Amino acid sequence: MKIPEIPDKDVHSIRKAAGTDFKDDLGHEIEAILSCLDNQKGLPHNKPDMIQLISSIETAKLKCLQGEINSKRFYSGVNYALSLF
Repeated sequence: MKIPEIPDKDVHSIRKAAGTDFKDDLGHEIEAILSCLDNQKGLPHNKPDMIQLISSIETAKLKCLQGEINSKRFYSGVNYALSLF
């Protein structure tokens, strides 16, 4: 059984995450990406809820990459966020 490789840390993303406006910038970026959903009808969730979910997962991912949290805590946090969604 081959063990999957862990990708190299994305230095650009880590530096960006260290910025003071990270959460605001991330929210705006996610909102821009999800703008294609603006005219969609019958979505199961509101766009702000989707933005919040993705933002919380991305924030936790960067904390894991920076070594602030371990992978088990990252997984638990993502699992919890998905359960709320």
